[in-house]
Amino acid sequence: MYTEGEKADILHGITVVVTRSTEESKATALKVMSLGGMPLIAPLIKVHFLAEDLGATGVGVIEISRYHGIIATSANAVRGLQRWLGLHAELNSPDFLPPIFAVGQATLRTAEELGWSAQLFPDVKDSLGLAYALVNSFDKVPPHAHFLWPRGQMADTRWVPVLEQAGYKVQDVFVYRTDLSPWSLKLRNHLLTIPRLVVLLFSPSAVFSLQQSDPGGLLRTKSGTLFACIGNTTLRSAQDGGLREVVVAKHPTDSELLQAVSEAIQRGF
Repeated sequence: MYTEGEKADILHGITVVVTRSTEESKATALKVMSLGGMPLIAPLIKVHFLAEDLGATGVGVIEISRYHGIIATSANAVRGLQRWLGLHAELNSPDFLPPIFAVGQATLRTAEELGWSAQLFPDVKDSLGLAYALVNSFDKVPPHAHFLWPRGQMADTRWVPVLEQAGYKVQDVFVYRTDLSPWSLKLRNHLLTIPRLVVLLFSPSAVFSLQQSDPGGLLRTKSGTLFACIGNTTLRSAQDGGLREVVVAKHPTDSELLQAVSEAIQRGF
């Protein structure tokens, strides 16, 4: 852990690429600046919400009230669900919703900003961890519970069998679509000229888009480049994608992500 004196300039001389959407990246960029870094907002994905298309999913006014919980694995899933609920005045009250079980502080904050009450399990870092926590939470989840899972088309599904094998049901509903937005060759080549570079990755989709942006692997294997992943699912994608030097946040928050970067710097990055 760096000291308070080091904290102000731990990222001095380092360009930090923030790959979320422009709107989502602003708060992260400010944190980078507070640590002395030079933020560069360069989104790798675009998110499109699908509220208008959800009427055909079968998740309607009567059905949603019968779920025992909503599993929120990302902030975009919460935003997408809120947009659909906004089409139905009878569902606008937070009291109408079943309990929301969230993965990560960003997802929790997004729910709370909408006036929804969400729950975090201690030490849960990803959707797989949430699934195991729910299976072992007899006081919060009744036997044979039925969950609603708002999601995007690229969301990790490896946790779903954990709940199904324990006797629970998971109904997914697509509330947003993630489109890859690879960088231009000009931007990729510019990044290759930067001596000390950190790339913040917030989803497996961003990793896939990075691979398309860097077909020859020059950036992914460049000396002096560090890739920082928000969670273990993104980390696995980064490792599978051939990224040379990778770190992961201990918990899926911006602060923990930048802490992982700072610790790598202290180790000699």
